[in-house]
This record gives sequence, structure tokens and C-alpha cells, in this order.
Amino acid sequence: MQSILFFPSAGVPVWNPAGECSLLVIKDLSTAERVSVESDVQAVFSFFTLDDLRRLASAFRNGLVVTGRYTAGGGRGCLLYHLDHSITDAGSHAARFSSDPEAYAASQRVVAAWDSGGLAAEAVRSLIEHAIAEREKRNEAEEQTIHRVRSALAALPPQRRRASRQRRRSLSAASAAPRGRRASALRPVPQPILKGPSLN
Repeated sequence: MQSILFFPSAGVPVWNPAGECSLLVIKDLSTAERVSVESDVQAVFSFFTLDDLRRLASAFRNGLVVTGRYTAGGGRGCLLYHLDHSITDAGSHAARFSSDPEAYAASQRVVAAWDSGGLAAEAVRSLIEHAIAEREKRNEAEEQTIHRVRSALAALPPQRRRASRQRRRSLSAASAAPRGRRASALRPVPQPILKGPSLN
């Protein structure tokens, strides 16, 4: 499989642990491999908040993303470090994903692809931008739904709001009382014991 050289665009350097910007050797991935890596990246991104994603995007813009180690000093670190600054070694990496083994496995594959050069900086940046846009769109839709519900409730006449509360109280009371009556109605009624003729 032929390899190609990839150099990030101007203003988006990728630094090695020694603090030097260098060419990355990127493997020419097959379509299936590329889809698999992108799926892993998306799975990892879904594990973090919108602010975490924005922080990673900012780190790329400022040339703070490195390969080969979790942290490199001077605010520089790997993909996971910029998503969560508490991820500084393999132990904290595992702890951060301890609640989701599948996400942890995906994050390990992402780190391996990033450190080996199989995952290009521009590809990650594109996925980040897409994830941020999707998250912002979903948040906006949720806010609009909340606003519509609140507006609908506020538009109800006071009489309807009171009637609604009274109806809920009456239904609550009715749901408790009949159970007792039904229980007593189903209780067997004692029958008199009939004595037959004496055999003496």
C-alpha cells in the first residue's frame, strides 16, 4: 500500500513530542478502513461535551495537538488530552472511559491511528467541525421545543389551568378510593353454617 506525505495547512501545525513541527507519514487507507476510523472518532466525540469539542478545535488552531504522548508541556497534548485535561496517561485514559468499554476500545484505536499517522489532522478537524455543528443544531432544536412548551402553558387561561389542577386532584383521589371498595366487594361474604340432623 503506497504511503503519502501530508503536511497540515498553514496555521495548523502538528507538533511532535520534542516540540518540532514535522511531516506526518499518512497511510493510504482503504475506504472500509477510513469509514472504520471515522466511526471510532465519532464514537469518542459523542463521549464528550460540546465545550470539550470546542476546546480540541481551538487546540488545533493554536498548534497544541501532538502525537506520540498524552502531554508534552506548554499546553500541548494529544487528542484525548485536549478533550479532557485529566487524561494525562494510560491509567487516566482508561478511567475516563470506564463506564463504556466500547467507547474505550474506540478511543484506543483512535489514539493508535493518530500516533501512527493513519489519522490525518485535517480529517480530525473536519470531523470536529461536523460534530460541533450537529451538537449545536440539536441543542437549538431542544431549546426551541422547551420554548414552545413554555409558551403553550403560559397561553392557557387561568380557568383552564385551575380546572386542569382540580381534574388531576379528583383523578388522584378517585384512583385511590375505588381500590378499597373493589377489594371489599371481592371479599367473600361469610355464609351461615347449616347443621344437619343429629345422628344420635
